[in-house]
Amino acid sequence: MPEYPGEKYLHLDCLTAPEEFRILILAPGSGSEPLRCHLKHAILSDNPKYDAISYAWGDPNKPRVIICEDCSIPITESLFTALQHLRHEHEEIAIWADAVCIHQSSDIEKNHQLALMGMIYSRAARTLVWLGEDKTECAVDAFRRISYLYNCVLRRSKMTNKEIRQQVLWAYQQEGCETFEAWYMNFIDTIAPIFGSPYFYRLWVVQEFALGRNTQLVFGAGKMSMYEFISVFDDFMGLEQGALFQERYNFHGLCNLLDMDSIRASYQKHQRSPDVNPTNRPRPHRFPQILELIRQTERQFFTDPRDRLYAILSLTTTPGFSADYTSTVDETFMCFASWALTSFPSLALLSVARGVSETRFKLPSWTLAPDMAGLDSVELRRPWDAPPRLSNMPPTGLPVTFLHVAHFKASGIGSLEMTPDDSACWSIGAENVLQLKGCIIDSLQTRGDRWLNTATSRERHRSLVEAVTIAKCRTLYFGDDRYRRFCAAMTFELSIQDTPAPPAQHVNFDRYVRRIIHGSGGRGQREEILDGDGRFTDIYSRWARYRFFCLTTLDRFAWVPHLAESGDKICIVQGSRIPYVLRQQPDGRFVLVGECWIQGFMEGEALDLPGFRWDDIHLV
Repeated sequence: MPEYPGEKYLHLDCLTAPEEFRILILAPGSGSEPLRCHLKHAILSDNPKYDAISYAWGDPNKPRVIICEDCSIPITESLFTALQHLRHEHEEIAIWADAVCIHQSSDIEKNHQLALMGMIYSRAARTLVWLGEDKTECAVDAFRRISYLYNCVLRRSKMTNKEIRQQVLWAYQQEGCETFEAWYMNFIDTIAPIFGSPYFYRLWVVQEFALGRNTQLVFGAGKMSMYEFISVFDDFMGLEQGALFQERYNFHGLCNLLDMDSIRASYQKHQRSPDVNPTNRPRPHRFPQILELIRQTERQFFTDPRDRLYAILSLTTTPGFSADYTSTVDETFMCFASWALTSFPSLALLSVARGVSETRFKLPSWTLAPDMAGLDSVELRRPWDAPPRLSNMPPTGLPVTFLHVAHFKASGIGSLEMTPDDSACWSIGAENVLQLKGCIIDSLQTRGDRWLNTATSRERHRSLVEAVTIAKCRTLYFGDDRYRRFCAAMTFELSIQDTPAPPAQHVNFDRYVRRIIHGSGGRGQREEILDGDGRFTDIYSRWARYRFFCLTTLDRFAWVPHLAESGDKICIVQGSRIPYVLRQQPDGRFVLVGECWIQGFMEGEALDLPGFRWDDIHLV
């Protein structure tokens, strides 16, 4: 029996026809009996009946086999155990599994099938999310508890948190839990193995999760509806509740799950939108979807660097750019960069560029790079059956782009739609140098090194003290002009709706600062201050992540990328609605550092500065 997988696919026609794909017909079996199957060609428009499996490949080595007619096809340990658990004891089942249904050695077929992947998952009868083997035998009990929370709590409206706690506690007092906290800790211990699955850290599964319908979660012998599972962790726990006892389980697995669900909800909302169009040109107030997906998925892992882009293409429309596994990594990312500059207004590509992040690829600072988050795509994924250790994950990443703010127009251009002027603002020269027009208006003097979007009161205190020191505020008195400007700058002069902040917000922030630093904020104002706390927390969570507060050489307040350094330049770039931080090189050219917010220059004010002019800016 041939063991080379290509032998099997040589007897099958290459998948090139529109909507053509293969379905794996899994033979019945049980226990240690060999896996057997045959492959069936199908057309999506014929509405064939099949389930699609979503799983983490795990170790790329293929020590296991599935017998396909007269051939033995090597498969990964992860897929082998999944098919073992999913097969029926007495009848055939139809499944789509990428590793078998696509000839993995054919780049032409991979390109073709990747373009169909969105339809393959969205038209499957079910999407089966395989989390792995239940080595601790906790899945059945964990899913039972989660189902109870969904059926007995979340379906009952108008219940207070106290009533929910009492009902949960009543149900589990029989297990010896005398307090809600005791039950909650026990609950966390029970679900911990679920979030230990590598599934929640793989990039490819994001689109499978978002596109699937009637999604079922499968963990060993345990099964449950993904909708019920998500509902419990989104509504009952959430990130704030989930952060409790996070040392007892992999909290980042929960974070990634909720992020994946957010992407799913955004995708479905976009599909229902009446102005979805094949050009994917961003609607007013909307950042290009493909670029936002790049930011949202930066903590997911992948094996082939090109999959940093290809693995999310099914979640959006990208006319003019498609998967091509015959291209090298550098060619793929340069092609994407050129396409994005041509397709989106305001030089939006620069908002997801690697900047000064290190990369092992020969890509300029103004392009995206597959490894720019500092996560090695291979080494940090070992062992393959475990999630990455948090100590290996560097505190770096892409911040939410200021292009979401509709009224920002730093270069005087406020259009949110693509115009002919956008293409005239840039060109790519020799050695992939991006040629722009810009004006240096300031440089960085003193930059903080503490995160303002921290979770603990102690760190908030330290961060605010550092910011006050950097700002050189001699008094915390709102009547002082410098301190008043500081209070405005600390919230980016934005409301939680991303509109210009009302004056009352700056007053509330003054009280917030004094309460955090000195424990004072005025008598009889606690409710208002707490309301302000909530707004400030939301603003920091959105805008301060991966940014530091800064004082410029010309005594202005700014927020700059976390990799920015003293001496870096602040540049207004022609055609962009936001300023950028650049780092000058010895040859006079620049590397991109990232987006910048600078007080008083976000709405075109720089154009009125004495001596303002557009100069040549070359980014390498």
